[in-house]
Amino acid sequence: MTPIDLEFFADDDWTGEKRKVRIKIIDGLVFIQPEGHGVACSSEGEGFPIVVEWYNDKPRIHVWEDINCEDATHRITLENSSESKRRHRP
Repeated sequence: MTPIDLEFFADDDWTGEKRKVRIKIIDGLVFIQPEGHGVACSSEGEGFPIVVEWYNDKPRIHVWEDINCEDATHRITLENSSESKRRHRP
């Protein structure tokens, strides 16, 4: 799969400013970088503190909340957000 590199601008709901968000897709992994944020092991402007992957047939998100931590501070499995788990309301 050819790597994909995208940029878009999101509105800050509080200030109304436009902020850049980069997204890279490489080998099935989705890397997300809000402007001005990164990770400990990368050069300035090159880190992606949010990564989405498939693991054990489930989507999983890794988040580096603290730029000084080498390992992700949060790992979230989206197993329970599967449409197949939706409870139908009467």
